Amino acid sequence: MLTRTDLPQGQQATQSVHAAFSFAHAHVGLMDDWYETSSYLVLLGVEDEVELGWWRVRLLDKGCVLTPWHEPDRDNELTALAVAPSPVAERTLSSLPLLLRQAEVAMA
Repeated sequence: MLTRTDLPQGQQATQSVHAAFSFAHAHVGLMDDWYETSSYLVLLGVEDEVELGWWRVRLLDKGCVLTPWHEPDRDNELTALAVAPSPVAERTLSSLPLLLRQAEVAMA
């Protein structure tokens, strides 16, 4: 899951869930496989809509399966991407920071 960090933390969480449910609706078979074999979920952060769009193109160019979420209440801005787990996606996204990491640091 890739979500914009320029959104308030509550919206980051909400947009991630929207993308996840949208992915589940669009890719039922992949979701069933994921649920049965791993159930791992990783939330990653990207700076803004421009960077999120860049990652979308890069992942699609590499053949990754994904579902974007465009938030109607934000003029249909791209706010999150749900990405199917795969070795290619894992390698491609490995440099991104965990989402909401700043909240974890603030609570320490």
